[in-house]
Amino acid sequence: MYIGIAVYWLTLLVFRRQTRVFLDIACIDQQDSKLKFEGLVSMGAVIKRSQSMLVLWDSTYVKRLWCIFELGAFLHTHDMSALKVCPTYLGPVVMGSNVALTLVMVLSRSVSDEDAWIFMSVVAALSLPCFTLMASSARAYYRSISTMDQQLSQFSPALVDSSCCQCGHEDGSLCDRKIILRSSFACCVAQEPISTLHTDFGALRGQILQRVRASGFYGGLHSRSRVLDACVTSSVNPKRVWGFRLEGFLP
Repeated sequence: MYIGIAVYWLTLLVFRRQTRVFLDIACIDQQDSKLKFEGLVSMGAVIKRSQSMLVLWDSTYVKRLWCIFELGAFLHTHDMSALKVCPTYLGPVVMGSNVALTLVMVLSRSVSDEDAWIFMSVVAALSLPCFTLMASSARAYYRSISTMDQQLSQFSPALVDSSCCQCGHEDGSLCDRKIILRSSFACCVAQEPISTLHTDFGALRGQILQRVRASGFYGGLHSRSRVLDACVTSSVNPKRVWGFRLEGFLP
C-alpha cells in the first residue's frame, strides 16, 4: 500500500511531460539589450508556430501588456480549442485535495472494522474544511470570470501596464511598449478593431465556463481518487499512474 502511495506522489511531483514549452521571461535574454530586442520582435513567429497556449489566469492578466498582446496574437492565428486556461489559485487547492485524499485512503486501509468509528470521525472532521474550501474556490473561480468579463468590456491598449514603464526605465532598459508596437504580431492585432478583439476575448469566457464544467478540478479530483485507490489496493503499473496523471492533472 505504502509503495503504491509513494509511486503516486513521485509520479505527481517528479514526472515531466516530453513537451517543449516556451516561457518568454526564461527564453528571452533579459540582460543583453540586443538579444532581448531580437527575441521580443520574434515573438510573433514563436506564437504562430506554437501548437497550444496555456494561460495561468488571475485578475491582473488583462492589465499586463505582454500577456494581453500574446493572447490576442494567439487568438488571431489559432483556433479557440488550442487555448488552455487555468486559474493560478487552483494550484494550492489541487495539492491540498491530494493530501486530503491520501490521508483518507491510508486511514481507510489502516483502521480495523472494530475501530471504524475512528475512521468515520476523522473523515467527518476533514470533510467540513475540505468541502468548504472547494466551495469557496468554486465561488472565487466564477467571480474571477465575472471580473474578467468586466475588464474585457472596458479593455483598451492604453490601460495595460508594462513593468519597465512602471520603473521609469531607471536602468536604461528597452521599453517593451515601444518594441511591441514594432513587432509583427502586434501589428496584426492592432489592425483589428478593439471591438473585434473584445469579441474574441468574449468567446474565451464561454470557453472557460465549458472547460470548468467538462474537465475542471472537480473532474481531476475524481481521477486522483481513482489513482490513489488503485495505488493502495494493488500493485500499480507506473505507466498507468502516468496516464491518469496526464488525464486528470493537466488543464
